[in-house]
Amino acid sequence: MVGRQPPRRRTAAIAPTLARALRLTVRAKPGARAPGISRSGEVVVVAVRERAIEGQANDAIVRAVATWLDIAPSRVTVERGTAARIKQLALTDVTEVQLAHAVERLPRG
Repeated sequence: MVGRQPPRRRTAAIAPTLARALRLTVRAKPGARAPGISRSGEVVVVAVRERAIEGQANDAIVRAVATWLDIAPSRVTVERGTAARIKQLALTDVTEVQLAHAVERLPRG
């Protein structure tokens, strides 16, 4: 078989990897007067000005959490609870240690 080359093997440097996402459960407060992120006991509370209309509050929560953790908004997704106050977010590009330190630094509200 002239002209055929063997299939190329992928090296570890270019092989696709699946990023492991961390989960963070938050309580949403849409339509809040004062936006911000705080802690109530062990629960992270995300208050946003946007109302829960057509996903506006969810988008604002994603942006707020991304800013708080200093990651791109594309690295934060609402995994569960899009229509509920309690939401489970999937976070990529964040380590467990970084997330734990960020939560510890939150003001209690």
